[in-house]
Amino acid sequence: MGSTAEGQNDQIELLSKRCLSLILIRLSRSFDLDSESFILDDYPVGIAQFRALNRNGLFKYLFDILKSLKRLDLSDDELAIFSAATLFGPGMGIF
Repeated sequence: MGSTAEGQNDQIELLSKRCLSLILIRLSRSFDLDSESFILDDYPVGIAQFRALNRNGLFKYLFDILKSLKRLDLSDDELAIFSAATLFGPGMGIF
């Protein structure tokens, strides 16, 4: 990408999307498919907690990603490989 400002902006955007992907991958480990919530500080957090932010479409999309990742039922080793592929592979992460 070189050292141009445009190239650096592309690198920053790519890295930020991949970091968000890795956060979602980690968060999916604590996601419960039955209650459709994840555990945060020993407290279940569902989509209802985000309704006050008036971004239901965004959070529904993120929860759909969490459900899909959880359904993969990856072992710790598989999760590590999936995370590495998401971080270093071509494309823009899991989005």
